[in-house]
Amino acid sequence: LPLLLKPDARKVANIGLGSGLTTHTVLTHSGVERVDTVEIEPAMVAGATAFRARVPAAFADPRSHMQIEDAKTYFARHGVRYDVIISEPSNPWVSGVASLFTTEFYRDVRRHLKDDGLLVQWFHLYEVDDRLVSTVILALAENFDDFAIYLTDTTNMLIVAPRNGKLPPLQAPSPTQRAFIEGMARVGLRGPEDFAVRRLGDKAVALAAVSGFGVGPNSDFMPRLQLEATATRFTQARADIRNLGIAPLPVLEALDGRRQDLAQAASVTANPRLPRSVRLHEARQVRELLLARGRPWDLPDPESRLHVGTVTGASALCAESPVPESYSLHWVAERTIPYLPPPEAAALWSTPAWLPCRKPAAWLRERLDLYAAIARRDGNGISSLAGNMLARGPGAGELEWRRYVLSAAMFGEQLGGRSDGAAKLWRQYGDELYGGFPPPAAVRVLAGYRRPGSDGPR
Repeated sequence: LPLLLKPDARKVANIGLGSGLTTHTVLTHSGVERVDTVEIEPAMVAGATAFRARVPAAFADPRSHMQIEDAKTYFARHGVRYDVIISEPSNPWVSGVASLFTTEFYRDVRRHLKDDGLLVQWFHLYEVDDRLVSTVILALAENFDDFAIYLTDTTNMLIVAPRNGKLPPLQAPSPTQRAFIEGMARVGLRGPEDFAVRRLGDKAVALAAVSGFGVGPNSDFMPRLQLEATATRFTQARADIRNLGIAPLPVLEALDGRRQDLAQAASVTANPRLPRSVRLHEARQVRELLLARGRPWDLPDPESRLHVGTVTGASALCAESPVPESYSLHWVAERTIPYLPPPEAAALWSTPAWLPCRKPAAWLRERLDLYAAIARRDGNGISSLAGNMLARGPGAGELEWRRYVLSAAMFGEQLGGRSDGAAKLWRQYGDELYGGFPPPAAVRVLAGYRRPGSDGPR
């Protein structure tokens, strides 16, 4: 990732050897002239030799230099400035490691980046909660004007931050970088869309996703991560921020400043460890079957067969009041609208001839109108429809539906550039619908997102 953002990088530091794979991968790029791998534990270097056949460059390439030292001490003692610094220490519940995720460390390590250098920070999303993730993101935000978050899979993320200014765009590798390209392909990275499908958002999205926890940045003087990481490990928590890419509404498409419309990237590699890539393929399959009035059992996924079969064959949807089968209709909406280009999604939902009802009842017509407005990305239309639904008050058994409607209403306000309107909706209905429990990360983004240059998240 950093070598596609900065292909002219010459000098790289890597904090934490692990198996040696990161060091080896960086060295497959012929433009890199030196890699300093900073590892505090000599036994790790000895242990990594067990992987030597897979990571030969880490040990045999003359550009590779092992520095057996604490990372903070190493950077303090050496006045070297790097094009890229990759920080992937151990988990923060290991004694001493959390100090490499503090605002003071990011302040100091920033000094060791060249003016156009990049910091790449690994962090885990398993056995940790969003509250602790927020302390790391807030620490980075104090020291870097811009950054972006990428998933490597469902349990790990990378945060990439430029020393100065905005994060540069990804560039395709030079065809001469054959070993580097082969390494990318080995893990399913064949084009820009395979990186874009992993992108969770820019700094503004990240700050909104971690808003509302009432904690500050992780710091040497307030070491929240060090003190609390063991507890989240024990409870086997999972940070919900990893699910932003599979939100029930196209939140990232609307708010992330650099995100391309992934729904148009049919060449995204389907990866079972990346749910968004799977959803992109699934949405296209469901759309094609519905428009062709095909047989639901031709779909490869059992859950898709169940819900598509229900909505295309259940005359109960034609009832005069909401029925349990409306859950399947909602499932189809959530699995298609966020993953299709607006014209395709709108064509599917504006005139849903695949439904068995020729004249939908009022409740169904209202829901279809909302789905169609979301599919078109019609901010004002969404705000009007969802706002009217919310204002009518709750009905029996409608909690999950009203939560969706609230998210849709905030989404409409954000699409229309009215962040204050989204925040106001959250203040009005948030407690009623979530009862003090933390909402999903996508809801926090919709409630707290502020466009760059505004006053920041609330």
